[in-house]
Amino acid sequence: MILGIDYSISSPALCGLFEDGSVRFSCLTEKIDSNVLWGDETFSVEYVSNKFKKLHPDRTDTERFDYAAAFFTDTIKGWLIDEQCAAAVIEDYSYGSKGRVFHIAEATGALKNKVWRKTGILFTVAAPSELKKFFHGKGNADKRQMWDACYTRHRKVADALIGHTWVKTVRKKQMKVDILPGDSPMADMVDAYAAAQYAGYLLRGEG
Repeated sequence: MILGIDYSISSPALCGLFEDGSVRFSCLTEKIDSNVLWGDETFSVEYVSNKFKKLHPDRTDTERFDYAAAFFTDTIKGWLIDEQCAAAVIEDYSYGSKGRVFHIAEATGALKNKVWRKTGILFTVAAPSELKKFFHGKGNADKRQMWDACYTRHRKVADALIGHTWVKTVRKKQMKVDILPGDSPMADMVDAYAAAQYAGYLLRGEG
């Protein structure tokens, strides 16, 4: 198993590439309310509501970050039942990051620490420009350009993501949500997939 993760506070995403050729994604997203697992034996996606702060307004950021870290750690532990981890890459902080940059650092640190303590996995940190250059060809590629690269070079993954009917629950009814290429959470899953592909690239000694 090879892991890649695109971590953020609002829409973090994890990707696992397995020896049998299957691809698994897991993400927390604020755009989708429903907790959904879909796919088949070769491709699966789990996306879970990231409404922790709205559901628990009295909770601190520390508790919110721990919740997200625990979610992904538990996902990885579940995947480890099927296959050991050979390599893992996480995207580093961007030099141009704005806003709650220290909060992002705290959240990412909580994730790295929990994954390491519970699974022994240490992530290789890759600069955003490094990942973009590898996956797209340009170190400054934006979210839409990363999607285009996925569509061109990894068509099965792109088709599976774009062909899915994204839903959310409104007043106990499921409604379709339009998620466009380049938008979260789809774009975050593509970035996580790029990180996993890069982890495989490094594992093979090509980097």
